Amino acid sequence: MKRPVVLFDLDGTLTPPRGPMPGIIRSSIIELQKHAYIGILTGSPYEYVMEQTSTLWDVDLDCSNISIMACNGTKRYLWEGSRYVLTDSNNMIAEITQKRFEDLVRSLIALQAKMVDQFKFPLTGNFISYRGSMINYCPIGRDSNISYRKEFEELDEKHKIREAIMANIKLKFEESGLDKILTYALGGSTSIDIYPNGWDKTFALRDYKEDNTIYFVGDRCQPGGNDYHIFKDPRVIGYETSGPLRTVEIIEEIIKLEKNK
Repeated sequence: MKRPVVLFDLDGTLTPPRGPMPGIIRSSIIELQKHAYIGILTGSPYEYVMEQTSTLWDVDLDCSNISIMACNGTKRYLWEGSRYVLTDSNNMIAEITQKRFEDLVRSLIALQAKMVDQFKFPLTGNFISYRGSMINYCPIGRDSNISYRKEFEELDEKHKIREAIMANIKLKFEESGLDKILTYALGGSTSIDIYPNGWDKTFALRDYKEDNTIYFVGDRCQPGGNDYHIFKDPRVIGYETSGPLRTVEIIEEIIKLEKNK
C-alpha cells in the first residue's frame, strides 16, 4: 500500500505568521514522517520556509521524506544527499509576458498610495515581492516588525482592508484584461498573493499519482484565502486549522486514521 501524503501550509498552520516553528510541531512532524510523506506547501519563498522551520532539521528527521513546495508548489525542493535542491521552477513573467507583468506592478503601486490614504495603516518597506512564479503584495511592507503586523491585523479585521484592496485589484484587472489570466488570494495575515490562473496550491498535486491519499492542512481555507482551492479539491482530504496547536491535533488524527487502515 502506498504511503499517504500530508501537505501543510506554513504561516498560521505550522508556525505563527512569519514566526518560528514551535517545538510541539517539530515533535509531531518527526512522528508523522514514520507514516506519511510530507510536503510544506506555502506561498512563501524557500528562504522563509527554512528560516521559520530552522529547528526542524536535525538528525531525528528523514529529510528525504519531506518536500519543500514554495510559491504554491511552483518551486519544488527535494533533499539530495546533504541539502535541498531546486528540482522544478516556473516563471510568472514567461507565462503572462513582460508587458502584462509591468502593467500589474504599476497597478499595485498606484493602488498602494490610494489604500494608505484611505486606511492610514503603518508602513515599512518591501511592499511588492516578486518570487519568480508569483507576486506577494503586502500593504504594510514585508519589512514590518511584530508590532506593526499586529496593528495591521487588527485594522484588517475591523475594516477588511485586504478585501477592499482585492475589490480594487479586480476593477483594475478588468480594465487592463489581467482578470482573465491572474488569480489573487489572501496570503498569511498581512498580504495578498497574485499568480497566473491555475498556479494556486493545487499546482502541487501534479507531483502525485491518482492512487495517492493526499491530506492538506491549512488556515486560509475559506473563499478568497490562499488555501481555498486545494482545500476544496476532490483529490484532497482537507483540514482547516486555527494555528499550530490545532495542527498538532490534526496530525494525531491523521496518524490514527493511517494506523487503522
